Amino acid sequence: LDSAIMSVTDPLGPAIAASAEMWTKKENSISHFMGNYSEKINIGGGHSALPSVKTPGEASPLDEPEFVKKMSDFERKVFHSIVDGQKGESERLLQEFVVTLSDENLHDGMRLFLEVMTPAIRHLGNLFAARVKFIPHLIAAADSMKAAVAVLEPYLLRARAASGQTRGTVIFATVKGDIHDIGKNICILMLKNFGFDVVDLGRNVDPELIIQTAIEKKAQVVALSALMTTTMMQMKVVVDAVKDRKLPFKVVIGGAVVTPEFAREIEADGFSTDVGTVVSEMERVIAVLDAVV
Repeated sequence: LDSAIMSVTDPLGPAIAASAEMWTKKENSISHFMGNYSEKINIGGGHSALPSVKTPGEASPLDEPEFVKKMSDFERKVFHSIVDGQKGESERLLQEFVVTLSDENLHDGMRLFLEVMTPAIRHLGNLFAARVKFIPHLIAAADSMKAAVAVLEPYLLRARAASGQTRGTVIFATVKGDIHDIGKNICILMLKNFGFDVVDLGRNVDPELIIQTAIEKKAQVVALSALMTTTMMQMKVVVDAVKDRKLPFKVVIGGAVVTPEFAREIEADGFSTDVGTVVSEMERVIAVLDAVV
């Protein structure tokens, strides 16, 4: 929209323009809208989606977490650049950081990823659950995280190559009908840096493509991700096909809506709650597979 016929005195006009910019992913548009307009607009039929003003001394979800206060100034900048969806800033900070890496301190890259970047995404998830951050924030943070990871990943993979580890092949995919991949991408990076060979099939992947790729790559594990309840049953399609054909690999599932009960119900071989457990669960499943062999 280049122009509109509207009243320049209508306070909603600038807010509408600012909200539209969020969806075009214009740099800093998220923070601009939320900082200037979110408290002036009621969302959902007159019920504000923002918390009421807190009383003195009362904790707020927007307060900086205690563990962040213990970080260095640089780490705090990285953390907040991701949470605030400042893609350009997170990319700049990581470019500044990787210049300091050498063969002797490559592990510092993994520490930054595990102790600063990943907690930033987890913290944003908590803010979303508390209804003080919203879908546009998640989109912006995902872009910021991807930009930061893109800068850091070559150095993490160098650290892995130096270790000479190869711990098994994993086929990873977001199931058919589901286009969410933030968690999947983080899990893949974790697995790669703990010595696994990972084939990323992307999002909205057909079950047969997943199975055929696992056969061709002689994979030990197929890892499936879903964020929506409407796509969860695609996991069962894959699990059933693997069992019906008596294929030799295991199926591990995970995602925001996936539960241990659902994993047991569809007879998946493993379940991971989040990026914090994906490595240990993959190790457990492969150990069981090796024991059978």
